[in-house]
Amino acid sequence: MSRPDDAASDGQLRRPPGAPSDAPFAERRAVPRALRHAQGRAWLLGLAVLVLVASLLHLALAEDPSLAALPVNVLHRLGLTAWTARAYDDVRQVPFHVVEVKTDDLPLGQREPDREGRPGFLRARGVVFTAPGRREDRVIAERLIRPPRDGRVRVGTGRYVVVNGRHYEFTKVLHLTATAYDYTWQSNGPWTGQPTALGVPLGPGVAAVDPDVIPLGTWLYVTGYGVALAADTGSAIRGDRIDLFFDLSPEEVRAFGIRPVTVYELALPPVTPERARAEPEPRPEAGPPALPEPAAPEGPGRRP
Repeated sequence: MSRPDDAASDGQLRRPPGAPSDAPFAERRAVPRALRHAQGRAWLLGLAVLVLVASLLHLALAEDPSLAALPVNVLHRLGLTAWTARAYDDVRQVPFHVVEVKTDDLPLGQREPDREGRPGFLRARGVVFTAPGRREDRVIAERLIRPPRDGRVRVGTGRYVVVNGRHYEFTKVLHLTATAYDYTWQSNGPWTGQPTALGVPLGPGVAAVDPDVIPLGTWLYVTGYGVALAADTGSAIRGDRIDLFFDLSPEEVRAFGIRPVTVYELALPPVTPERARAEPEPRPEAGPPALPEPAAPEGPGRRP
């Protein structure tokens, strides 16, 4: 014999919520299965229509961004918003990058263009929204017209410098501040007419250095000057300073000013092309090497 409560478990009769236990059962009407399936299909169909409308709206805005700007401008004219909108259809430039390729075929730090870069172009459509003190750019659609092509630059990693077609190996690179001096009393004071601190005659191709930074007798290559011998010193030449000798008029020497230079300490004395390309050898201890016949300096100079 079944109990009254069992009737509530068959899905047909159910006692109302909060009703006493002796209250009569309420009849529950079940939703037909076909109706439930029809409701599910209706929801799916509505979702599909919504997605389709959104896609069509997106395509329409991509073709004509002014459709997105129109409602905002209407509200602005009615005084309901401070925002205004402007649609645009622009061709924009896409910047290119420059790729550095390291190579031992070039001296250290030397840069040589290998391929010229080319910017690309894209077509952008969107709306610019503006308000007092604010601006927002909403891109609706972009289409690449021409992709950019990266440029390429070869960067030297070889430990040598090229002077007049000769390769000089170096052991150290310094970034110094260069000044200049000449034969005059203003440059040399009481040492005018005397040999350099190293004992070699004063002349073109001589550089005054701080011996604590560059040892005397070291062969150098100075950018903007050429090959030089660290053969002299000066009371004002301390730390990252270097003084270059010029056989020029005092006016031309003063015109040099003060300028940054890169100084390479050469591994070998630059005597011949064959020796300059040879393997490094220990520096001889019996006195400094002879002063070469350097090329004419690349510019005038002065001592500060």
